[in-house]
Amino acid sequence: MKAIDVHAHVFPRWLGYIVRGYFTFRYLEKTDYFGQIQELMGEMEKNSIEQCFVQPLPNRPFYRKANGYISGLEDERLVKFGTVFEAEEIKELKANGFFGVKLHFPLQEIGTGDYEKILDKAEKHEMAVMVHLSELLEFDKYETKRLEALRGRTNTIIVPHLSAIEELQDEKNVWFDTAMRKREEIEKAARKSKKILFGSDFPIHELTGQIEKIKGLKEQEKILYSNAKRLIKQNR
Repeated sequence: MKAIDVHAHVFPRWLGYIVRGYFTFRYLEKTDYFGQIQELMGEMEKNSIEQCFVQPLPNRPFYRKANGYISGLEDERLVKFGTVFEAEEIKELKANGFFGVKLHFPLQEIGTGDYEKILDKAEKHEMAVMVHLSELLEFDKYETKRLEALRGRTNTIIVPHLSAIEELQDEKNVWFDTAMRKREEIEKAARKSKKILFGSDFPIHELTGQIEKIKGLKEQEKILYSNAKRLIKQNR
């Protein structure tokens, strides 16, 4: 069974160790992996993952190096996302062949005005945006202003963890990924929206267990594969 994972992170070796320590502290459990590219490729092969959206950690001291690392990955199976703190940096991502932009609250401290400028610039350059709206692991807790700024966008918006699906499910260009959600939550979401995408949030979790939560659902094929394939074609 083919699949596309829209939510994974990869890091340079040195940064992977820092990130693993951060995740362990933040989530009170050791992550399965260090976010190394060879680990991700192994998981992709094991689980028949055709393509994977890869993203950096949006940490201000490291984000440029993290973007540069992802930019240098030369595998056509990888769909590259970078991160920014200023709207003008969107042009740099576009020029370097990035598919989209990752924003992650509350890790990124970006004011409402700057956040909206970033969204506007990404829309102008027809780049996809993945916006982590929620507060840590409280996936249904988020600031209303961040959410409202996503309405009416003409570019692709992906909201991870099925956050804000109640509020945004009728927005034409807003999609939702399944990362770290329970099977019953995914099944409930799939009854409300046809715009659900599979996400693993690697390296916090390995891919196999995340895929198992989708298997047997009525919308299994669309969630695991064809919805994401459609998005990639639309944004190339």
